[in-house]
Amino acid sequence: MKSLPVNSLLFFLVPFVQSANGFSPSTSARLQKRLSGPLNDLETTALSASVPNTSRGGNSEIPSRLLSKSTIGACLAAFAAAGVASSVEVSSMKSAVGAFYKSSPFLAAFTTCGTIASAADFVAQRRDISIEKNAETPSLRKTLDVDPRRTLAFLLYGGLYQGVCQEFIYNRLFPVIFGSGTGASVVLGKVAADMLVLTPLLCLPLAYVVKSLVFGRSFQDAIVRYSDDVMNKALLLRFWGLW
Repeated sequence: MKSLPVNSLLFFLVPFVQSANGFSPSTSARLQKRLSGPLNDLETTALSASVPNTSRGGNSEIPSRLLSKSTIGACLAAFAAAGVASSVEVSSMKSAVGAFYKSSPFLAAFTTCGTIASAADFVAQRRDISIEKNAETPSLRKTLDVDPRRTLAFLLYGGLYQGVCQEFIYNRLFPVIFGSGTGASVVLGKVAADMLVLTPLLCLPLAYVVKSLVFGRSFQDAIVRYSDDVMNKALLLRFWGLW
């Protein structure tokens, strides 16, 4: 990252000293000589516009203390202090987030996965609406809107299964059953359990159940819809095909 030149720093500080040390727009030419390099057109124009007009007897000379080395050093120190403060704030925020994930892993998992799932559904719905609006007649466009129930279903499913359940299964249950590490037998065992047990018995059915409950349908209706999609629409084969 390039450092900001001294003349640019002073340019930004001019409004803070102009009330105590007013000078006219004509002083920008003198300022060019005192700084390490010439002002560019943008800086010169903005500088001229930012300082008061002292043609009615005001001091038209640049105050020497404005351009003194001590002033420049103080300005640079102020900018450095601001950068350090920002870094400290970011570091503190990262530490707080890390502590939250360690102290409340299930709540953190629910919050993270629920937010991601609901946000993804919202974006998908907005995209579908945009496509449909281009195809529909103007009289029907007002009826197209985001379905909050569908987004709620994704939030609950994402938080409960992808967040809480998978936090327990993958980080607590699987290490006990298959062991820890990244060996071939451990990885293959986890993948096989995921594909052949969790997916058909928990992952996909739970998605249908949550959606049915949110939309006011029965548990039996969810199972019927899931079974129909598995038998007639190759749902499991399509899911496994993603791997």
